[in-house]
Amino acid sequence: MLLNISKYLTNYFVKKHIIEFDKTDIFIYGFQLTLSTFASIISILALSWFTDIIYGIIFLLFFMPIRFCAGGYHANTYHKCYIYTNLCFIITMLFSKLALQYHLLHIYLPSALLGILYLWWKAPCRNTNNPLSEISLYKNKIHAHTVLIIYCLISIITYFLNVFIFLLEFDTVFLVSVLFIIGNLENRHETS
Repeated sequence: MLLNISKYLTNYFVKKHIIEFDKTDIFIYGFQLTLSTFASIISILALSWFTDIIYGIIFLLFFMPIRFCAGGYHANTYHKCYIYTNLCFIITMLFSKLALQYHLLHIYLPSALLGILYLWWKAPCRNTNNPLSEISLYKNKIHAHTVLIIYCLISIITYFLNVFIFLLEFDTVFLVSVLFIIGNLENRHETS
């Protein structure tokens, strides 16, 4: 369905002479990516409506920017990506609630910090399906570091305002570091 909508939109723009025919594959891919991302955003906001919409917004603000510049594991279909992204939100919410309810911050905080430091050290993830130039890798590393610094500053302030939101922010970045590690392991396996 996503492919059909993307083809329809691309053909519409080709007929209107907005895009050139020889670039249809690029635009089909771009529309698929955009529509898939938009669907994930809408469903996460809808899921968060049952608890508090701000939780979905915070998750998206802490999940998407770092994923775009650091990379990591990517599902091989848009359908799987949609499901995994929504599962990431649900898992992050559950972990944050459990950590708050059972006072587990002191137990998993050290391992989460190690995961985030690993992300700082290793980002961006080199992906065999989307090889980047050395300049692009360097730029993505700078962007990842900038985003992580901003997240750190926001999280420090949030800790004193609302511990649950702090946990949600922290757990989201930790989850991205786990996806990053999985992506690195997957890429190593594909190249060997």
